[in-house]
Amino acid sequence: MPQLVFVCGREPDYIRNAMIAAVLAQHYPTDLIADSRRGSLSLRLARLAPRLIRRLRRPHDLIVVGFYGHPLVLLARRFSRAPILFDPFVSTYDTLVGDRGRIAEGSLAARALQTLDRSALEQATLNLSDTQAHAAYYAAAFGVPPEKLATLYLGCNEAHFFPRPAARGDRFVVFSYSTYLPLHGMTTIVEAAQRCLGYPIEFRLVGSSGPTLAEARARAQSLGLTNVSFVPSLPFAVLPEAIAAADLCLGGHFGTSAKSRRVIAGKSYQFIAMGKPVILADNAANRELFDEGVNAAFCPPGDPDRLAQTILALYHAPDLRRGLAENALGLYRRRLTWQRLGADLLAQVQRLL
Repeated sequence: MPQLVFVCGREPDYIRNAMIAAVLAQHYPTDLIADSRRGSLSLRLARLAPRLIRRLRRPHDLIVVGFYGHPLVLLARRFSRAPILFDPFVSTYDTLVGDRGRIAEGSLAARALQTLDRSALEQATLNLSDTQAHAAYYAAAFGVPPEKLATLYLGCNEAHFFPRPAARGDRFVVFSYSTYLPLHGMTTIVEAAQRCLGYPIEFRLVGSSGPTLAEARARAQSLGLTNVSFVPSLPFAVLPEAIAAADLCLGGHFGTSAKSRRVIAGKSYQFIAMGKPVILADNAANRELFDEGVNAAFCPPGDPDRLAQTILALYHAPDLRRGLAENALGLYRRRLTWQRLGADLLAQVQRLL
């Protein structure tokens, strides 16, 4: 029986890592090397490195590197000739330079991140991407050949996210949650709320921190909004209840960075798995899975006028909302369950073995 090693820099219960680890462990003897303790990413990687090196000195047939794992790929390749299946999930360069703007483009640090991304993608035998659009980015930005790329959509844990009844109030609840990254476009949502004043609509925005939270709050205050509730972050266990109480969910992402056009928001999978109608950003990634007017409504990112128009159109059309939700749930059950995604992952594992 092939012996697998799965290593990841983020928490093993992070959704992407959890799915991969569960599928691998169900079908192959798999050693999980992860670190759940708090601390910076660099500290976690430092704690993981000696454990990974010790494990690679024993027999193994495949190394699977999960998120976050770019340095781990380089380490694994130095100590092993076994094939490496890498799930980068994000580009380090794109996240810190293009999306969050923490590092200046063209700087020495930015070039170092480009080198890290390129080296990890090159050293891996096969790289997974969460969308075809993201795979195209890896190919264009880092020269990864098509045969070294495969798409595995994100999904969610349907043991937690499934349709359930919920008490409804007298207001129409538009729901979203985020960590207020620029990618999420939360200020766009706040400005759309201003266009919906006068209707019994509540915008319920969940999240306690993030670089654009102060901006979103200030914008809501300057507009005098009474229809926006800023809700503190919720424990994972009660998040499904909050989604169930919503009438309409905003998947987004509504930010205007290049990265926003290449990803499908993780919360979008949760929303449709719970049978909720969703509004998504009109981008290449979302259109890989969703059909406008069939299983989702679309809105251009960064456009509060169009977002408000779409929300109001769905507010006035309960039958359309119901149809979108039912079709989206059907899409999830056909293509995005852990069982289906697990089969896709196993096909790539078997290809490498």
